[in-house]
Order: sequence, then C-alpha cells, then structure tokens
Amino acid sequence: MFNLAPLHPPSRIFNLEGTFLGFLRQGFDQPESIVLEVEEEEIAIDLPANFSQTSQSSWRQSLQPGDRIHCIGRSQLNLQAGVVNLRAYQFFTSDRGSAPYLD
Repeated sequence: MFNLAPLHPPSRIFNLEGTFLGFLRQGFDQPESIVLEVEEEEIAIDLPANFSQTSQSSWRQSLQPGDRIHCIGRSQLNLQAGVVNLRAYQFFTSDRGSAPYLD
C-alpha cells in the first residue's frame, strides 16, 4: 500500500583517522575535498562550502602528504548513485595534537 521507506536516509556522524594524501580541487585554488587513506582505501571527504580563503592558505602550508589526520563529520547515503557522501566538520593532525582546522 504505502512505501514507508524514507526518501532521504538520515545522516550519520563519522569519525575517521587516516593518512593525508592530498586535495581534490574544483578550480586552480579551490580545494573541494581532502583525500585520506583509511585501511588501505582512498576516501574523499568534502570540505564545507563556507571554507574560508585564510583557512585554505594555512592548510597548504601545514598539511603534507603522509600526515596522519583525524576527521569528524557527517555521512549521507545517496540512494540514486549508490554511494556514501562524507562531509568534514573538523579535522586535525593526529601526530601533533594540534587544534582543529574546521569548526
């Protein structure tokens, strides 16, 4: 009779630690995602839309491929594409115990 399945499944919080491999960029200077290697798998994690220019320049100077990154954010299942989208809320380097890069 009625389809009780939600149109959009609820998002879930994720908490990952992995090795920073680099940025995926939309334009010359616009990082759109970070790429981490987690358990021998490469995972792209979207950066927030309101990511400021100042944050970008400080990231480029401090993050190096091979750094251990701890990332917290939300995952959302895209039923049509059959993929899980990840969006970062915060991340920081694991080895240095530094302050978060995003709020």
